[in-house]
Amino acid sequence: SSPIGKGDPVFLAVRPEKLALSGKKPATGLNALKGRIIADTYLGDRRQYLVKIDGAERPLTISLQNTGGNTQEALGGEVWVSWKPELGRLLTR
Repeated sequence: SSPIGKGDPVFLAVRPEKLALSGKKPATGLNALKGRIIADTYLGDRRQYLVKIDGAERPLTISLQNTGGNTQEALGGEVWVSWKPELGRLLTR
């Protein structure tokens, strides 16, 4: 692959199961975006959330394993979506 040049448009990709969801702003050292839950779907072994981020064209999909310890955030509630920097991938197309 060719290197990304200054000013080149890029996309950030993070797998849905690598995203964390919290009602509180996460600790420093994590990438984080504040948003609002617009959909919550129970899928047996996991829950899938759609989170609307201000200024984003599309909602983010977050997939959390049902471990019994997950706190359920309320539909319409404000949340923080976070991920470790090493889990993101920059894509040019």
